[in-house]
Amino acid sequence: MYPYQMFQQPIIETKKMCTYKQFLNCNPPTYSGSSNPTVTLNWLREVDRAFEACQCEPELRVTFACRLLKDKAMVWWDSVITHVTKEQFGQITWEQFYEKVCEQYCTPYEIGKLRREFLELKMTEKMSVDDAIEQYTNKLRFSHQWVPDEQSKIDHFVEMLLPEYRTMARVATTLSQDFVMAKMAEDDIKAAINHRKENSKGHRSDQCPSARKSYSRLESGARSGSSGGSTRGSPGSVTGQKRRKSS
Repeated sequence: MYPYQMFQQPIIETKKMCTYKQFLNCNPPTYSGSSNPTVTLNWLREVDRAFEACQCEPELRVTFACRLLKDKAMVWWDSVITHVTKEQFGQITWEQFYEKVCEQYCTPYEIGKLRREFLELKMTEKMSVDDAIEQYTNKLRFSHQWVPDEQSKIDHFVEMLLPEYRTMARVATTLSQDFVMAKMAEDDIKAAINHRKENSKGHRSDQCPSARKSYSRLESGARSGSSGGSTRGSPGSVTGQKRRKSS
């Protein structure tokens, strides 16, 4: 070992912090406030996804999110942090900011409405399984507190399905598997219906030639009976007898 190697300091790579520009490159939406809780929750979700995409550090998230507030939402937040010091502001977590926004723009009545809409979801005859999955996942984004674990999510999705799709879906152990099972049940039922239709068409087509033959025989018999049964001008008819007398 050379002498200079004994005193060489190890190189420590420091991770670069996420910048606001990198965060904006993930296209987080702005927010101006809304009385519709779905709009608010959608915004929070999109910002959360942007944080994950740019691997934003937890201590920067509130600072970045605040810059997305516009109009009345910005005025509201400024009023919240009026007496907050710089040190105190740095201690506000994303979770606390999230909760504060929900308190302001998601009233208990509106949250209760979302809860009822989610728990009362039902698949109709006109809906496909894909339609049911779309409705379910859209509502599920705001409803994790009412179905906190995987099994409760599965059970609720199964109950919203039409009865003929539930048996196969019940054997699933994950929600994604549940979706696949429901689609398989739908495909099987559609295939069985189409099979019955094809059999029914084939049965009718087999009967048509014989029906046409029977009708043809009846029609020809009627014509022959009409021509053979005519008595006009025959020897035994009244007209024939008059002709013989006159002759």
